[in-house]
Amino acid sequence: MGRALGAAGAVAETAHPRQRGLARRGGGEDGGGDLGELPPLRRAEAVGQLVEGLLSCANDAAGGLGEHNTGDYAAAGTAAAAGALGMAVTAPLWGRLLGAWGHRAVLGVTTMACTAAQLALAFTTDARWFLALAFVAGLTSPPAVSSGRALLPAMVPAGGLSRAYAANALAQELIYVAGPVWVAWWVAMGGPPAALVACAVLGVVAVVAMMAAVPRVRTRPSPGRRAGETPLRRPAVRTVSLVHLSYMGGIGAMWVLLPAFASAADAPAAAPWLVTAWSLGSLVGGAVVTVRGRRAGLAAVYPRRLALLAASSLPLALAGTTTQLALAVLVFGLGLSPWLAAADELTACAAAPSGAGEAYGWQVAVGQLGSATGSAAAGPAPARSAPLAGLVVADVSDMTDPGRR
Repeated sequence: MGRALGAAGAVAETAHPRQRGLARRGGGEDGGGDLGELPPLRRAEAVGQLVEGLLSCANDAAGGLGEHNTGDYAAAGTAAAAGALGMAVTAPLWGRLLGAWGHRAVLGVTTMACTAAQLALAFTTDARWFLALAFVAGLTSPPAVSSGRALLPAMVPAGGLSRAYAANALAQELIYVAGPVWVAWWVAMGGPPAALVACAVLGVVAVVAMMAAVPRVRTRPSPGRRAGETPLRRPAVRTVSLVHLSYMGGIGAMWVLLPAFASAADAPAAAPWLVTAWSLGSLVGGAVVTVRGRRAGLAAVYPRRLALLAASSLPLALAGTTTQLALAVLVFGLGLSPWLAAADELTACAAAPSGAGEAYGWQVAVGQLGSATGSAAAGPAPARSAPLAGLVVADVSDMTDPGRR
């Protein structure tokens, strides 16, 4: 994988105690504290995943709100795109401010602004205002994902960090499975506006709980990192971000191609089951890694799991029936959570405490870009085309060699 991943792996194996950055006492809202004063991992991690899940649920609810409120079917898709664009624009900024302002301050400010936009969105009937509010909601989306993942090294001993990121990826898959069910229940009870309001209100409660779980520590500036320097200057962070861009392009394509395949096979009702098989595979893979932990150095584990992800995507191009495709996406899902866990851990190690929040923010941004690009590229594809493996890894050999850049 090159010198970049090797260096990051060496940091992972030898420098975690320093990277936890429990640094100086005092000095502001997040100052002070040591490992003995930190809240239990399970509490912080569970709350962080709840926040992420509620934000995802709010986005799902908003997707069905466009046509309901404005009478325009195009409004939902356009608003979803506007929200994704807004999130991509500000995710790196909010990630950087996590270290400058403190996690509590950033989470609090963004949550208030985003909640106001969501509540206004729930009762807006004008298509232009609906689009504008969706964009504002995206711009102000709380960086719960960046915050939670950046704080994990400060919450667990070095030996448990790999399992912590695996558990984080596993919880994310659970949210993806349960979230649509939650939204569907609220839609059935009171319609899309009720679903969005419910998610927004509970999201506020969850963010408050997450803010209480943030450890009261302030990280020292990373050695050699100048003020204002972006973590993307670090080769390993750049590598992982580029691969993440490719991965999300494949995911965006699959969200289009799976329903299209089922429809072309005269089995449109099979589309949700294909997604369920995908999530089930990822749940199994994440559970295995959570139990087993990481058995080798991070610099070796990351390319191995990436290779497994690439290999497990190949059956997607060979499926000819919905049953075959369900088995193929199940196999593909097995490698997702393990690879994401390794990618998240590698990012934390490579970026160091003061830059981790921004590094995850950039991954959110490129993820939104990749997903939108993949969906757009898959749109003109023949409906009966299986999701191609190349869309999933998109020239991995090029993206995993930062020396070329």
